Amino acid sequence: MAEEMTKKHKYSITLLLAMFLGGLGVHRFYTGYILIGIAQIVLMLLSGLGAIWVLIDLISLLTNNFKDAKGQMLEGYDSTLSKVLRTFIIVIFTLGILGVIAAIIMPTLIRISS
Repeated sequence: MAEEMTKKHKYSITLLLAMFLGGLGVHRFYTGYILIGIAQIVLMLLSGLGAIWVLIDLISLLTNNFKDAKGQMLEGYDSTLSKVLRTFIIVIFTLGILGVIAAIIMPTLIRISS
């Protein structure tokens, strides 16, 4: 029983759950935050704002500031994996911003060249 009380949640599992099922709050359920998990599901279904919450959770995970419901740090933090994923997220975010800018500018450019 004492072993169960000191059991820590795994960093890699939490990170993968946040990345792939974060909008449904699955990573929050896994780390013991049941009510927050339910809130994330409701926010995602009603407004899509759960995506912003997941982004904040991912940043917290990637900087190793995410704790479970008992206040314990997650077990098995890998700084190399974190750096790779941070870089990947920055690249994806930058490409998304460039895509939005291109979508705004392209119709104007097409009108000008016609």
